Amino acid sequence: MNKMIRLNLLILTLIFTLGKTHLIAQNQEIKTFYDDQKSKVKEVFQQANGVKNGVYTLYYESGSLAALGQYINGKREGVFVDYYPETGDTLRVSTFRNGKKEGPSVSYFENGNISQKVSYVENQIQGELISFFESGEVRQRASFNADRPNGTTLIYRESGQVLEEKNYSNGVLEGEQLSFYDDGTVSAKSNFKKGQIHGEQISFHEDGSIRSKANFKKGYQHGEFLQFHSDGSLSKKGKYKNGDPDGEFKSYHPNGQLDEVSKYKKGFPVGTFTSYYENGANREKTYHDRYNQLSQIISYYETGQVMKVVNFEGGRQHGMTIVYHENGNVREELPYRRGKIHGIQKIYTESGELVAERFFEEGKLTRQTDLRKKEQ
Repeated sequence: MNKMIRLNLLILTLIFTLGKTHLIAQNQEIKTFYDDQKSKVKEVFQQANGVKNGVYTLYYESGSLAALGQYINGKREGVFVDYYPETGDTLRVSTFRNGKKEGPSVSYFENGNISQKVSYVENQIQGELISFFESGEVRQRASFNADRPNGTTLIYRESGQVLEEKNYSNGVLEGEQLSFYDDGTVSAKSNFKKGQIHGEQISFHEDGSIRSKANFKKGYQHGEFLQFHSDGSLSKKGKYKNGDPDGEFKSYHPNGQLDEVSKYKKGFPVGTFTSYYENGANREKTYHDRYNQLSQIISYYETGQVMKVVNFEGGRQHGMTIVYHENGNVREELPYRRGKIHGIQKIYTESGELVAERFFEEGKLTRQTDLRKKEQ
């Protein structure tokens, strides 16, 4: 006899023993149904003078047992058990007093292992809540007061290492919050005030060196932002104002060369964004119009030769997009209208020979021609 069967027998014995104790008066058995034909029983319970009083049974529509417990004077009292629909194994065992959860409540995986342990006082979670992985390892430990997390909550990996450490005060995050790598070293730390991130947030590389530094004010990123490569060299810098990027941002390759320069005003992109290869050559230029919307993107080969020109209107791809071979000859011409290919796409060889045409209407290919086959 496995532990789940023993548990179910113990629960059933307890419920029916308690139920008989309170069935001194003659009760009427009531049944409710899922269907009008009354072929699928939903509930079976005892009723005296219009009030539930005695053993209560709830079924799934499939007919399997869903819950079992007892009512006294119309309120749940004592042990209530919920069951899995397919296997009939115990899902949850809770205790009630005068219609409210009171005392321990234990939930189970279908394999019989505990998934959660918690206690209630007056229908509210009180004290320690522990949840588990199906393997039996602890997933989370938290302290509650009057149904709210209060104090330290620890979240674990299945290996047993702490993944996160959170601190609460009356249900809201307060103070230092920590995240960890697999080996237990800190991956990030931040501070919260009255439920909002506030102050400095620092993330770390696995070797313990700083990955990034950011500042927050009442939940919004505000102030200088710095990001670093694993060797400690600067990767990115910029500033935020009330949650929005504001001013110039610069990012760098590990060799110290500029990677990208961009500019924002109140969160909106402004002017030209330029990105670079590690040798300092232009990689891409992104242009914005006076309405802060994309107007054009030009990509480059590392040699400096233009690779691609994409045009935009109203933030959507519009007009002719041209792709180039590295020798400077056109590779493709793609006409766009309001974000969709519309017109004739032309494809060229590196020597400049037109080899194919594709015809599009509002993004849908209607026909295509292989000019090389025609010549043959």
